[in-house]
Amino acid sequence: MKKTSIALVVLTATLLSMLAGKASAVSISETTATTSASSPTGIARASDGSVWFTQQAASKIGRLNPATGAMNGEFSTDTPNAGPSGIVATSSGFLWFTEENVDRIGRIDSSGNVAEFGAGVITSGSRPNAIT
Repeated sequence: MKKTSIALVVLTATLLSMLAGKASAVSISETTATTSASSPTGIARASDGSVWFTQQAASKIGRLNPATGAMNGEFSTDTPNAGPSGIVATSSGFLWFTEENVDRIGRIDSSGNVAEFGAGVITSGSRPNAIT
């Protein structure tokens, strides 16, 4: 089975660097997610420069080094088939993401520890897919 390409991740990271005045040229490279057919969806750049992305079909969060294109980990959500979608990095080092299929939001730290929040936080049936 063909593995899912995440060229968008590296391109977006390069463009973010350009906007910050750290790059003078656009380069596009392609990295393959470890999990086949994972459906990469959301993307965020953490304060340490790593790029994190949601893998909606695989219910995982991936991390890569944009300088090398190397995958630095894939972390499963606590709830199977959660459908992580949007993701955002915070200055505290956490990344928050939505779990569209199960009406929850999740948090992951740089070590890959996942916490999920649902009851009383997200309206049932709301299918959250973006987070800022």
